[in-house]
Amino acid sequence: MGILNRKSSLRFGVLRLYFILCCFPNIANADIDLFVMVGQSNMQGYAGNAEKFPCDSFVKDLSIDFYYIQPVSKRQLAEKAEAETQHPSESSTSIIASLGKSWRNFRLRLNRVFECPPSPLPSQEWTFLGPQWKRFPKGHFGPEISFARAMADQRFNPAIFKYSKESTSLAEDWLGPNQNGLYDDFVKHLRSAISKFAGSGEPVRIRGLFWIQGENDAITLENAKLYLDRLNSIIRHLRKEVIGDSVPIILGADEAHPSMQMNPQVQAAQQFLADQEECVARSSMLGLQKADSTHLTPAGLVEHGLRLAETYKQLAEKCAHQ
Repeated sequence: MGILNRKSSLRFGVLRLYFILCCFPNIANADIDLFVMVGQSNMQGYAGNAEKFPCDSFVKDLSIDFYYIQPVSKRQLAEKAEAETQHPSESSTSIIASLGKSWRNFRLRLNRVFECPPSPLPSQEWTFLGPQWKRFPKGHFGPEISFARAMADQRFNPAIFKYSKESTSLAEDWLGPNQNGLYDDFVKHLRSAISKFAGSGEPVRIRGLFWIQGENDAITLENAKLYLDRLNSIIRHLRKEVIGDSVPIILGADEAHPSMQMNPQVQAAQQFLADQEECVARSSMLGLQKADSTHLTPAGLVEHGLRLAETYKQLAEKCAHQ
């Protein structure tokens, strides 16, 4: 009987800790430090099978806000935009819908305390750090997991917005500002996600943006040569309309990808932009463990997140002294 009482007491203690640390994570620091993570397959976590999800920080994960988007193709984006114009969707902000989301989020958080790997999380809503739906039965994850944990260790109050789509190029998919591609869709979703925080009264400050993309632009010499102008146009728009002039931007792509080796103009473009602007840097992926010719393994994704965190730390210190 005494053993049962101790077990019940332990379970109750865990639940109390959960409610204190996870349901009210932002009481001590009301400001949200938002990190925006964008890119193609190695940002997505194309080979990041969540069966290998690093489960050692569930309390920390539950205190980190997370919002992710699994975008569709350019053609599907156009069809969606046309449908929304003809049949505007009704608002889903009713009390019943809100209560339903709150209850689902509560159950996910409670399960996260006891399960590993954790269940994949719903997209297009603020929840907590964890695997995402799509790639594998138990979900997938990218470098955002270890990166966000590292930011929490550095005493930030991190939130992660992630927008990623495999096998995409600036030339054919992302396009540029006001061209109805993935880039415009990304900006729209980012603003929507921030507005949801603003509606809850939590101040949001964008602390950094990560752009891990470029391999598909290196497939052809023509697109590789145009990558500098296209990426520069995106950065200029981000600076002017979205994140401001002093927010660190970190660029990256797999330098060892066969197309990147064949057409090195993409890597050169990223390095040029990093050399030209104080608050832009390029992070290398050389030496990270791979599952195939380009996609990082779960262990490689964890290491990539830590590498991005270190690059960010160095760049943020440099930007602060501008």
